[in-house]
Amino acid sequence: MGRTFRLRKRKSRKNVVLSSDPSFVNLTQWMSKRGWKQTTSLCLAKFKDTGRGLMARCNIEQGDVLVSIPRSLLITTATVVESPVGCAFSRVTLTPNNFLCQEILACFLLWEKHLGNTSIWANYLETLPKSFSIPHCLDKSHINSFPWFLQEQALNSIELVQSCFMHLIPSFKDYVCNHCQLSALDIFVWDDFLWAWCCVNTRAVFIDPENVPSHPIPLRDRNCLALAPYLDMFNHSDAVEVKVGLNKNNNCYEIVTLQPVKKFNEVFINYGPHSNTKLFLEYGFVLPRNVHDTIPIDFNQLKEVFSETGITIPNEYDKRKFCERHGLITQLYLSKGGLSWNCLTVLKILLCCSNNHKYWQEISFKGESSEKICDNSFKIVKEGIFRKISKDLLKSHNLIFGECSHSCCTFWQEGKRHPTVEMCRVLIHRLKSILTSASLVDDCGQT
Repeated sequence: MGRTFRLRKRKSRKNVVLSSDPSFVNLTQWMSKRGWKQTTSLCLAKFKDTGRGLMARCNIEQGDVLVSIPRSLLITTATVVESPVGCAFSRVTLTPNNFLCQEILACFLLWEKHLGNTSIWANYLETLPKSFSIPHCLDKSHINSFPWFLQEQALNSIELVQSCFMHLIPSFKDYVCNHCQLSALDIFVWDDFLWAWCCVNTRAVFIDPENVPSHPIPLRDRNCLALAPYLDMFNHSDAVEVKVGLNKNNNCYEIVTLQPVKKFNEVFINYGPHSNTKLFLEYGFVLPRNVHDTIPIDFNQLKEVFSETGITIPNEYDKRKFCERHGLITQLYLSKGGLSWNCLTVLKILLCCSNNHKYWQEISFKGESSEKICDNSFKIVKEGIFRKISKDLLKSHNLIFGECSHSCCTFWQEGKRHPTVEMCRVLIHRLKSILTSASLVDDCGQT
């Protein structure tokens, strides 16, 4: 029995080819009829570590084009203008706030979804996820249990989605669908809009605004987002290098790999140099080993550490203004290598006893000053930062995963943790590993 269980478990962890998946087959057939050609032999697969992704059916060489999507198959704001819902957008000229690019694309997906099989994008819509693991899908009460830096960014994201939704309602209150005769107010419901927003948030690619035709819809941000069928099935890895952009010779959006991929391996692309915090907030996943991973630190946190350790900050107001003017308030973080340069520099300035800006400038430009800083105070404050981060992560972990009856806890769904909460658990675990590594580096530096 034990051997059978182990064999079953081992078998369940194998990669599974999904090339006959109906939605995938329908998508590629639909795209082929519209001018798409497969440039590299890839197939849909379920991978034991990353879930659904694309597998190489043959060896891929450096410089090969992984995918080439005709511009006519990209969904941009220009695509929206030419659609029925685009007419409604174009009519709105007196809105107090212009539209966001993401808001327009989300509205388009929502509208096409309500059309069902009559939508020309139905085969693409069928491949989109039904649910997501980004914080947008959680209640604010859940997010309040997250570490402070996740709370702030997640709540800001949720408020943005809600404001965009409320912005759309009055703009479309008189618009009626010619297909089903439903009013836009019956179509634009919150749950569907949130789903569409998450689709754009997790799957849109960057496109140079110069490659998007001009249109009458008033925008308040850069017109640089596009949805690309098939391309959004690639998973992210920070270990790969690719070249992405519109090939003006064939009018296709292409991804070129800058390194080879072996047959039967997963083919990754690179979403950018994002930390796990960024990946969790924007895409709903984290990497097991992320070279860009950091724990953000806020200036107010540094002040709290000084207060907790009983160390005063001479001329605090002037020093803060000095740090702000010289851009030192940004890029405050902890990585596996320790505190960032800016963070260390700010600490030294705050500990400096001199009122002379000359000494502060020496610290900001050279990392040191002729004005002596107490090594013991510097050590105490650094240790206080580590303790504060550790305490914050432990508090969040206990709030989310402390003792509770999951039968009545909204962190659970059908006997399992909510996928977003479970991903947050993984993130907190990764952040703890950063803290452990940084502590070891700091200990070695002091010996």
